[in-house]
Amino acid sequence: MKRNIRILLAAACAIAAVGLAVFLRKEPDPVRPFQELKGEDVASASVELTPPGETVEVEDLEELAALLRETVVYEEDDSYGQYSGQAVTFTLTMADGTETRVMAYSPFLVIDGVGYRTEYEPCEALNAYANLLLEGPVIDRREPPMCTVESGGASVQAMRGGFSWAWETGDGMEALIADSAHPLDCQNLLPPFSTGEGTAALTFELAPTEIEYVQCWPDTCWGEPASAGEVLPVEDGVFPLKEGEWIYEIQARWDGGNGSGGTAGYAVCIIYDAAP
Repeated sequence: MKRNIRILLAAACAIAAVGLAVFLRKEPDPVRPFQELKGEDVASASVELTPPGETVEVEDLEELAALLRETVVYEEDDSYGQYSGQAVTFTLTMADGTETRVMAYSPFLVIDGVGYRTEYEPCEALNAYANLLLEGPVIDRREPPMCTVESGGASVQAMRGGFSWAWETGDGMEALIADSAHPLDCQNLLPPFSTGEGTAALTFELAPTEIEYVQCWPDTCWGEPASAGEVLPVEDGVFPLKEGEWIYEIQARWDGGNGSGGTAGYAVCIIYDAAP
């Protein structure tokens, strides 16, 4: 009888010891390492995606900070090197000059070389965000890109005119040719854009293979589409402005390397005041 009691007491002690060990080894509390981060705390940021081994600049720093604020980490775990998949590594240059590297590699978040187990959804959100940055803005490939003209710290969208455009479909190629009025017949559609800077820069939703030409006419030519234009030099999308009110026509070409291509014309009216 005494022997049975000793066995029962020993078993009870063993169970109690196991329970104590489980209690002492409880899961660590979740931590939000970036819960105080704001966009203004970050001077610049980029993200490297591996694969494909490409790096993209992050322009919306507040959006990135908001995603990082949602991340949650648990215990340290450096076994992420044994996993395979896509890693996205954000490099943040902080406003104080320091640098922080954050790698989202589900189910891990690696902060400055230290791996942690992490919450799944915020980690996947960082991965999805990085891939969206890599893809770039969504552009309708069935028509030519829009063109923006910038000068003196301000910008205006150029009026798109006639174009000849083709794009790939699942069954081959489709094409569209659109005509338009001459820029000199579009005075009511081209409100003047004023600047005190002597040059203007062109940017497109999708960079063209070549800006074929920029030509211009003075405002005295409104309504006279047969007037000869003056061709201007263009270098890296930048062209000089003529003093006073002038109408500018831009012709650009895309060779179709992205699945669409052709030529398109644009027009803008600019008043350049060179007075100091």
